[in-house]
Amino acid sequence: MRVNLNTADIDTLVLLPGIGPNLAGRIINYRTLHGPFGSVEQLQAVHGIGQSTIKGLALFVQPFGSAKFSTTKYAFSNGSVDESTD
Repeated sequence: MRVNLNTADIDTLVLLPGIGPNLAGRIINYRTLHGPFGSVEQLQAVHGIGQSTIKGLALFVQPFGSAKFSTTKYAFSNGSVDESTD
């Protein structure tokens, strides 16, 4: 499962490793006040999220369109992820 941090609700965010209800609420509050996340690393701005949490989340969040992911397309089917590059 891959989660979009910019659209996920609290019930979805708590499914991520290391994210409980309080932290999920802080993520939602942060993006409401500051706009969408451009990368998973931007989560460090949310109180209570450190580098170890970010490392644990990296595989579970959708790419944000940063240069790192800009040439990669993801297709989801039957719970698996197919990756292709342009």
